[in-house]
Amino acid sequence: MKKIIIQFLIVTAIIFEYNFIFAQGNDNKNGTTAAQFLKVGAGAKPMAMGGAYVALSNDVYSLYWNPAGITKVNRFTIGGSYTRWFADITHHFWGMVLPVTPNAAVGISGIFVTMDPIEITTVDQQHGTGQFFEASDLAIGISAAVRPIDFLSIGLTGKIVQQSIYNESASAIAFDVGSLLDIPYKGMKLGMNFSNFGGELKLDGRDLIREYDVNPDNTLNTGVETRLGTQGWN
Repeated sequence: MKKIIIQFLIVTAIIFEYNFIFAQGNDNKNGTTAAQFLKVGAGAKPMAMGGAYVALSNDVYSLYWNPAGITKVNRFTIGGSYTRWFADITHHFWGMVLPVTPNAAVGISGIFVTMDPIEITTVDQQHGTGQFFEASDLAIGISAAVRPIDFLSIGLTGKIVQQSIYNESASAIAFDVGSLLDIPYKGMKLGMNFSNFGGELKLDGRDLIREYDVNPDNTLNTGVETRLGTQGWN
């Protein structure tokens, strides 16, 4: 029975991977989705491996790469990383994993991208107005994973994703679903993780409020507040 289950899971994984690659090759979504900061990996070891960490996830950074991997953490663990980029941009990741039973664990994680204030410029004041604005991104996730059988772990992360710039912000709920299979053949492992499936991010804020006079000939309509509409992004 165990052999049949393993064979079924391997075939299913190959089919999913083939369909995913085929879809990616024929429907390029570059530049059409929001929250690109979620693509930035976390952890020195996973990044040193070029991100090939989904099947090897066994520490606190599993919260990013594959939530099923937190079942491999056997004690309370806290970890994080800090990266300073060009243009005074910083990337932070932190996570906490708590094993609740030998075959189950929960965790919480956060990703933060911040930058120094940027001076506002206009067409008339191209060297700066003396006012500044800020931009930031964040994602807070709660994860849970179980190992229903000795060689298979499954995990789920629910997260809130938010992006802000100046006085506008957008937020959405997203999910990660992962699995980790220990194949009893020369220590092979098979990992799958589907990340950031969720709703649309749509900017909203006070700068989108404008005055509009639908009938200039009628003085009673002056000062009517309207709101500019923005497009949602996956």
